[in-house]
Amino acid sequence: MTKLEQLPPGLPAPEDDGACRHLPGMHMPSVCLPATSGDIVDLSALAAPRTVLYAYPMTGQPGTTLPTDWDAIPGARGCTPQACTFRDHCRELAELGAGVFGLSTQDTAYQREMAARLHLPFPVLSDSALALTTALRLPTFVVDGMRLIRRLTLIVRAGVIEKVFYPVFPPDQSAAQVIDWLKQHSLDEDARRGSNQGNTQNEKSLYHQSSIDFRCYLEMALFEPRPGRAEVSVCPSGNQGVRLAVRGSEISGHGCLWWKAASPLSGVGSRYQTFSRRWDCRCVCQVC
Repeated sequence: MTKLEQLPPGLPAPEDDGACRHLPGMHMPSVCLPATSGDIVDLSALAAPRTVLYAYPMTGQPGTTLPTDWDAIPGARGCTPQACTFRDHCRELAELGAGVFGLSTQDTAYQREMAARLHLPFPVLSDSALALTTALRLPTFVVDGMRLIRRLTLIVRAGVIEKVFYPVFPPDQSAAQVIDWLKQHSLDEDARRGSNQGNTQNEKSLYHQSSIDFRCYLEMALFEPRPGRAEVSVCPSGNQGVRLAVRGSEISGHGCLWWKAASPLSGVGSRYQTFSRRWDCRCVCQVC
């Protein structure tokens, strides 16, 4: 084990300053970032059931000096140990349905040296232009003229930030913390919770990918089945509409539909649960 892979004793622990409170429930912006794999990745349009995105300030390089007073900055030291722990747990994360990406503001060439040296089995994304950092308003700090992301981890599901770990300390326990959370919030368990909300025989779902790669998973739990057909046109601003044809429920009226990607959209008559994003909708009932 090299010096960079070890955490020195007595590191100051970062405090939660509330800089990430706005993130849960946010939709990932359509920002394309270069990856160490050579791909261009849009985090708003990923196919994995869940994605773990761990953001870190900066990994050191052998034979080079760390930034000024690096060990004294709360949460700064430990990027290499954190990368190693995600490397070592990458298979377990995949078994839990989660893909992994690293994220920092260093350029891709700098990141590739680190990824090759540490044998990382997952891509690391470069936000050197601060496009994603700015779009999500991620917390940053400046040292030696470099603007760096404060250490945090996002769990993204269907394009929506489901969970935020901030601050992350100690960094070499980051992957274990994520795994513990994923086990407590498994995809199978979420599906079982959704099925318990209503008659499972009457549940319908639709997976739709629009022209701008916005992916949504809608799940409607139907109650008190009645003869008839309900057709719901969901028309997000600037996007193609999604049309749901659902049997066994009556929906009528005009108004707004609120929902959150990958969360159950439960309807009882014309009453809907409300979530984080507003969509204009038009409901048209037809009798069979």
